[in-house]
Amino acid sequence: MAIYLTRHSEATHNAEGIFAGSQIDSSLTEQGKLEAIQRGKDILAKYKIDRIIVSGLQRSQQTGRRIAREIASEEILEINLDLNEVDVGSFSGKSRSEAHLIDPLALHTFIEGEVVDWQFPAGQSFRSIKDRSDRFIETLAEYQGNTLVIGHAMINRVILNTTSKDIAGEFAHTQIIEL
Repeated sequence: MAIYLTRHSEATHNAEGIFAGSQIDSSLTEQGKLEAIQRGKDILAKYKIDRIIVSGLQRSQQTGRRIAREIASEEILEINLDLNEVDVGSFSGKSRSEAHLIDPLALHTFIEGEVVDWQFPAGQSFRSIKDRSDRFIETLAEYQGNTLVIGHAMINRVILNTTSKDIAGEFAHTQIIEL
């Protein structure tokens, strides 16, 4: 059994440079659609995938459908709401500069990563995100085949941190990490 973690392809909020979290259910850009198809081809060439787990948000599902079509069929897709991106609260729909005006200390804390006892202003706490991540990881152990997980930047970081596979820098849209 192998588990591979990746992020949804470029979505409209990414292209616009705004926080989306779970409150903005943005779709893939044209570039994101092409990225997903290419990632599907790359995965087909390198890995054997038996199922794909996506979040309840359309950017993850759209990425998953395009990848699934390249490697098998959409029948291997499963939705798991524990993979949904975090609720970024009052930062939702805001650029970093706008978020700085709302709560500069919260933005600084988020960027610097000292988030163990922290939460987004009017949004989710790190502990609630960690609880979802732990619950999700437990479900992965129940399956014997190879799984591709298509999450989001922040929930993926928590999953990686939980599995001791943390990465430096931003989780790129095309990056695939074996857990």
